[in-house]
Amino acid sequence: MLRTLLFMAGVTAAATPAIADDLAISQALTQFQQRSQVPGAIAAVFGPRSSHQAVVGVRRAGQSDPLVPEDGMHIGSNLKAITAWLIARDVDRGLLRWDSRLDEIFPELAPTMLPAYRSVTIDQLLGHRAGILPIQHADELAQLPPLSPDPREARRVFTAFALGQPPVFDDPTTPGFRYSNGGYIVLGAVLERLHPLPYEEWVRQELLTPLDITSARFGWPAGHGLAGPWGHFRQDDTWVPVDPDSDLAQVPAILTPAGNMSLTLGDYLKTVRLHLDGLNGCPRGLSAASYAHLHTPQSSNGYAAGWGVFDFDGVTTSTHDGSLAVFYARTMLQPQRHHGLVILTNAADDQILPGPLNTLTLDLLAQPSPDLFAGGFESCDG
Repeated sequence: MLRTLLFMAGVTAAATPAIADDLAISQALTQFQQRSQVPGAIAAVFGPRSSHQAVVGVRRAGQSDPLVPEDGMHIGSNLKAITAWLIARDVDRGLLRWDSRLDEIFPELAPTMLPAYRSVTIDQLLGHRAGILPIQHADELAQLPPLSPDPREARRVFTAFALGQPPVFDDPTTPGFRYSNGGYIVLGAVLERLHPLPYEEWVRQELLTPLDITSARFGWPAGHGLAGPWGHFRQDDTWVPVDPDSDLAQVPAILTPAGNMSLTLGDYLKTVRLHLDGLNGCPRGLSAASYAHLHTPQSSNGYAAGWGVFDFDGVTTSTHDGSLAVFYARTMLQPQRHHGLVILTNAADDQILPGPLNTLTLDLLAQPSPDLFAGGFESCDG
């Protein structure tokens, strides 16, 4: 996500618009693959009713099995927007307030949580302004207390532990802000406090099933007997595939609310279109006020609630990147232009990927919404 903040801050103009079609997206994606040499990538420019998509490359480096549109791809921290959506749903139901405090939600922890956390609000957790342990590296996981194999119990134990640790605010660019996977683990525990199901099952009940999303799985898109894309990291100028069943690839279940889900591009578009529609007066699942709240920056760096929000070439743009080191996801919405984009790759690298990815982003942002010539938001139906 922080890479997107830097990218958006450094770009002042978009390319000359062109007519969006599948061929244009395919050409741009092919050029991206040639520049980055990623094994595979999928991209889409979408409007409220339709999209133009393309796919290039293979599921796994060194093999010929092609990546296809029906393949699941890992979206990393872009799952935070879904966690934030679920929280907003409970605000609309009256079960939470944006300013609900941690000592109200977890009264049994109030005596042991540090005073700094007692007045921390839901909004602060959503906006990475709570100072919760970041949990961005393996060594941080190693310092946690023993966790139950049951994800719900593990998140409860993590929450109790994290609220006893000193707040972390070490981002020199934005006082009072620290990007924190740990904060979204706590938000998962909040949802589990309010509802009878574990986070994973609650997501399915509240979002995936109503949207007829059938491809989603919590974890990598392949493994445990399922064929699909493997993730890759860069080593010695080579993309190295990571076996999703290997010890190296295992992700603790407590991290799911912060970003551990895979699904097809088509299914993922169903979730992000909720936001595009909601910001254009056609809210589904949440109130219009809640969609606006999720996309209102809380910090000077533009972070809102599961989204970063910026002025991009005079257009308000909501965006988020996600990666668990071997896949990469980028999502952008421009409600004023009635369109957005999604880029998903089965590889990630801090040195190789940013330049080609940013060029592809500009190429795709230059494409108008596929719906601009087909009615767009004339109706909230459909």
